[in-house]
Amino acid sequence: AEPAAPAAPSAPALPVLDISHDPAGLTDDQIAVLSVLQTDVPTLTDDAALLTDLPVRRVLSALTVLEIDGYVSRQGTRSFLRTVELKKE
Repeated sequence: AEPAAPAAPSAPALPVLDISHDPAGLTDDQIAVLSVLQTDVPTLTDDAALLTDLPVRRVLSALTVLEIDGYVSRQGTRSFLRTVELKKE
């Protein structure tokens, strides 16, 4: 019998941010932006504005604070990834 192939290393689990009961002091804009960002594909700031129906300036403001708090990471000039899993219920 052949030896079992080693399991592929899984990506480390992302921290979970509960936005249903304890929004961690986040504003509605920040929660809306977090909700449209993905953890695996960067989202452009303009796309986040379209998806949230918020003005770009408010999306940029929310992203700045979210980046400082470690909830998103900048990917290039105008793209962001969410660095936490969201718990909504």
